[in-house]
Amino acid sequence: MGLKVSVVVPVHNKAPYLEACFDSIFRQTFAGFEVVAVDDASTDGSLALLRSFKDPRLRVERSERNSGPAAAAQQAMDLAHGEYIVRVDADDVMDPERIALQVAFMDARPEVDIAGTYYRRLEDGTIVKRPVTHEECLVELLFGVAVLQTTSILRRSSLVRHDVRYGSDWPHYAEDWMFQAKAAKHLRYANLDAVTMSYRTSANGVSSGRDRAAELPERIAFAFEQLGWPVPTDEQMDLHLMALNIFRKPVDARTVLAMKAWLDGLVARNVSTGRFGSQALQQRLDRIWDDLLFALPRYGRSPVLAYQKAGGRMSLARWYYVFRTLLSR
Repeated sequence: MGLKVSVVVPVHNKAPYLEACFDSIFRQTFAGFEVVAVDDASTDGSLALLRSFKDPRLRVERSERNSGPAAAAQQAMDLAHGEYIVRVDADDVMDPERIALQVAFMDARPEVDIAGTYYRRLEDGTIVKRPVTHEECLVELLFGVAVLQTTSILRRSSLVRHDVRYGSDWPHYAEDWMFQAKAAKHLRYANLDAVTMSYRTSANGVSSGRDRAAELPERIAFAFEQLGWPVPTDEQMDLHLMALNIFRKPVDARTVLAMKAWLDGLVARNVSTGRFGSQALQQRLDRIWDDLLFALPRYGRSPVLAYQKAGGRMSLARWYYVFRTLLSR
């Protein structure tokens, strides 16, 4: 009987967190897994720490040059032998039952190829939920990852069959979104309705300090292409970034109406293409439109009034938020 699970851990300059991370791996209640760690040319002593861990299940490989998280992850996955690949980021901490829960989930659902879970923020304990069904996950790929990468379990045979791989030249940021958008051509997603790990969102994260407004358009374009939809124009890209709470330009009444038209246009496009589940898409777009109000008062009354005119929900509590924010400007 073959090996059930390979835990893969790309590492680059994570020395302060490695002991807690690998202790959580070695303490898993599930038996029958290997651990493949690839040090991506760390300069902070990470490699020495990895080599100091004596658990016989661990294999440590080193990249001679820093190739980035995509290449390091793929190197580790290429070395994996398990039926399932469990991804772990080197600064996160797994709950003891994580692997057991995810293996049971995947064994019971052979139609699922990639699955994640809910997670808690390590800094404050906040629980973050993720879309559960494949239809919801597929829609989420228009706006970001379907599953948090460090919570993911992947069916290795599906990756091999469809040659789903990280690109060696992919950027150091949002490579997980690119991988998942590419995989969505062939693979099915899900998220387990359970918390299985603690995720670090501190300043040491790869996204910290990045100019997301400058970098994300390229990732959005890639995702739209992989999902079979036309790449947004520059004007549409500004609107799509607003769905991610990124505002490259001041918002006025005309912008609000254009945003409503963009969201309605996505629904219309889906009617003609049938790419996404209509209910899942509409629910996701409704949340975006509903949340947009909270960004508008900082731009004055005009965008708020345009939002109301366009059919935006305006309860007493939401009006109170608007007036309080306007008065504090």
